[in-house]
Amino acid sequence: MADAADVMTVGDWIQVGVGVVALVAAIVALAVGLIDRRTQLHIARRSLEHDRLKLELEYAVRLATNNNRGGSTDPLERAQLGAEALALTTVVGPRWVPRQWERVTNGKTLEEMAAKLDAPEDEIPRWVKDKNETGLAIRAILAELYKEK
Repeated sequence: MADAADVMTVGDWIQVGVGVVALVAAIVALAVGLIDRRTQLHIARRSLEHDRLKLELEYAVRLATNNNRGGSTDPLERAQLGAEALALTTVVGPRWVPRQWERVTNGKTLEEMAAKLDAPEDEIPRWVKDKNETGLAIRAILAELYKEK
């Protein structure tokens, strides 16, 4: 015959049931939290890509506007339009305007352009080195801006 201390009462069974339900609820909460975290990370990455595309579109539109002007007979305006087109091509980059990028960089990689910064001034004028260094800075800033965290 079972001793009274060995028999589980209804209250004991209720406590066991509550413990099991609490354990299942905790596991479900962890799973939901993990799914939510993954979803938020996906949204953040997508938002970053969307912001990048908006920025590149803005500068591509400005580059298109510049290119659609068709040039100028005024030397000062022509120089300003050319400088703006160069800067915009650098920002838009080889991803979207590969032919213009190729023409602007003379087919040199970023590493080759950086190596030329130390060339003597009788070989490469200082203003060309300054132009190249600024272009390299733009690309480095964009790379930092878009790097994955």
